[in-house]
Amino acid sequence: TSNFWCVGGLIGNAWGKIYCCYSTGDVNGGASSIGGLIGITNSAVIENCFATGNVTGTANYVGGLVGYDFSGKTITNCYATGDVSGKDTCAGGLIGAGSLTSIKNSFSTGNVACKTKTGGFIGQLHKSSGSCVVENCYSTGTVDTKTSGADFIGNLTLTNDSGATFGNVEIKGCMVFSGKENALGPVTNNASNPTYYPDYDLSLMLAG
Repeated sequence: TSNFWCVGGLIGNAWGKIYCCYSTGDVNGGASSIGGLIGITNSAVIENCFATGNVTGTANYVGGLVGYDFSGKTITNCYATGDVSGKDTCAGGLIGAGSLTSIKNSFSTGNVACKTKTGGFIGQLHKSSGSCVVENCYSTGTVDTKTSGADFIGNLTLTNDSGATFGNVEIKGCMVFSGKENALGPVTNNASNPTYYPDYDLSLMLAG
């Protein structure tokens, strides 16, 4: 438990390569960027890692594995099983928010609650340049949000603040086990390309 931002069950702020690590304790943070394993990642490669504790943050960017990914690289063969609770925006079963280049062979099973940009797997995926591939991933938790969210990715932001550049997201071979009918949340597109949508192969299985 900490009253500061950038709190993780194992690491607060991570660079470089993180392999074969785990955390099993609950994580409670008094600000933003709270993760079950890592609070913030910066250009990090994460492989074969997991977190099983419940994660609670009192502001933004709360994730079962990673709270906030800043200019990240890849997440492969990872999972999170704890429930995730954020107060304001960007909470996800695996990642609160991030701009990764690939997320593969990973899953989350915890329930997620936050005010907005809430996702069962990722709260917000922000890709204003380059591309991101989400492949062979799934989520099973429920999503509780007040304004916007979805059972897999709560929000896709594919433009920078000025709308001058935009990125691409491809979703392949992913599944959502859910009681709702929206797997992907709102897409924020480049103003000059308003009809752009990500390429995706995403199966939604409704509970019951």
